[in-house]
Amino acid sequence: MPNILYLDDTGVAILKTLIGEPTDEQVTAAVNTVLAAHPEWTTTVQDGSITGLKIANDTIPDAKLAQTGGVLERVNSFTSAQDVNLFNANDPDVLPLSLIDGYGNITTVDYMRVSGYIPIEPNVTYEVPIYVGKIGTSARAIPIYDANKNHIQRLVGEYDETTKRLTFTSTNSAAAYTRVNFPERGQRALYYTPWHYYGIFMLTEAPFPDRYYTYGAKKIITDTAYLPESRENDYNPLIAKTALFYGDSICYGDDYDGWAGRIGRDNRMTWENMGISGATFHKNSITGCIVEQPIPFDQPDYIILEGGTNDADRIGNATGETKPAAFGTWSYTYWGTDDASNNYGFDITTFCGAFEYMLKRVTTLYPGVKLGYIVAQKMGRTNDYRPTVNNRRYYFQTAMEICEKWGVPHLNLWDGCYLNPSNPSMYNSDAQGDPAYCYIDGQHLTAKGYDYIKPLIESWMRTL
Repeated sequence: MPNILYLDDTGVAILKTLIGEPTDEQVTAAVNTVLAAHPEWTTTVQDGSITGLKIANDTIPDAKLAQTGGVLERVNSFTSAQDVNLFNANDPDVLPLSLIDGYGNITTVDYMRVSGYIPIEPNVTYEVPIYVGKIGTSARAIPIYDANKNHIQRLVGEYDETTKRLTFTSTNSAAAYTRVNFPERGQRALYYTPWHYYGIFMLTEAPFPDRYYTYGAKKIITDTAYLPESRENDYNPLIAKTALFYGDSICYGDDYDGWAGRIGRDNRMTWENMGISGATFHKNSITGCIVEQPIPFDQPDYIILEGGTNDADRIGNATGETKPAAFGTWSYTYWGTDDASNNYGFDITTFCGAFEYMLKRVTTLYPGVKLGYIVAQKMGRTNDYRPTVNNRRYYFQTAMEICEKWGVPHLNLWDGCYLNPSNPSMYNSDAQGDPAYCYIDGQHLTAKGYDYIKPLIESWMRTL
């Protein structure tokens, strides 16, 4: 019998068991079973529905048996607040570049943010990542507020040295809110565990879940992920997986973490956007280097690469027969060495060497990982985006050919989507940053641009 688990419009988890149209005898037997197990119930059965259902000697609370349109539905509602991520990164009360202490005092720092007012209840235990290594032991103290958001308590919680998380319970009957510190984007020195990352920070009732949930989303109660109702009949290989996204400013994205954040949140992945503005693949002394970025998850399910634009701009024109030395060379016959300490035999000071090194590194250290490379959308206003004349497109072409050598799938957005800054409907140089357009400046995308490009990447990732 097929089961369908989804969220209804109010966020309640619904489990449907489709077993065909029940007979009158089956309905009667089900009612008698429930009433025999709970003689204290005085529920009158109307329209084939009852509250409370006993299955296999386990009572499932808040359940009902309903005969609807010839389908018998077993509907389990999990509505307790203990199943919800209470932290909202987009709360209007979030304070950037700030740090809060247990007394509610706020100071200016360059590495943390202060959350908005997070609703809590008295005598309920909560769990949240904290940053003792950076802030000190004072991080164990959090402020508690009443319903009017007046500070009423400095609460010191219990710190777990292994998980780097704080468990706290306020016994103050007036407790209604708390505020916590979480990192600014890109502050990776603060990240002890995946849960300490900017993109997947959570505060929930204890015990802490083992995977990420967006603000207001439920924890998984069984091993089956909750799917939005619109996807209840879909098979989604991205749900609850781990993913790392590497790249430059196009990957780093906007305030919503670009495509990485949109895909990670919508699919409840444990994810991190490792993008760095200005980053290149090849090692240089000016900007960040993609190949020198850590791989923080022990065994990620997905590693998605993007980049090459800054390599093309910094190294120079490689479209001619004579190419800059830092462009490098590659061949179909050279597969590097086993010496990881020597970059597996690749010259990471060149674009070609660094790109091959990254593919060698990932496929060697993480066999079976779903690895892919994204060619970013068209950038720069020009009349010719072909690889024979457009230097950036030539670097992308080289990267795609190297991917084909290594058997790494690639998604070519440059040629494969309609984003084009030369199209006046997508970019207006007199209105840079206007959210009505897809480009901010002819290169970087607005939220509208990322909203368009996200499902293209998401659909491609499902094929890896």
